Amino acid sequence: MKPVLVIDRFEGNDEYELEFHGKKLEVQRYGVGKDVERVRDLIAEHDGKVHSIGLDGFPLRLELGRHSRSHATFASLATVAEKTPVVDGS
Repeated sequence: MKPVLVIDRFEGNDEYELEFHGKKLEVQRYGVGKDVERVRDLIAEHDGKVHSIGLDGFPLRLELGRHSRSHATFASLATVAEKTPVVDGS
């Protein structure tokens, strides 16, 4: 079973298991209440310990029509991890 961390911008924590493309995942979800520094701390704490880190509600890029731009604050979150991939679903 592969451990996965999901960081959510809202409140509350949860743990559950699911299957995705035939792989069993153990998901730990942490709600951070929009606290970007807490996001950085969680990424650093779990880097190298989980298979991947997902950011829910923290888009690395903003898109409007054909225009796209890095989010000034959130784009730097992915660089906190040195070993584990950080994704935002976009």
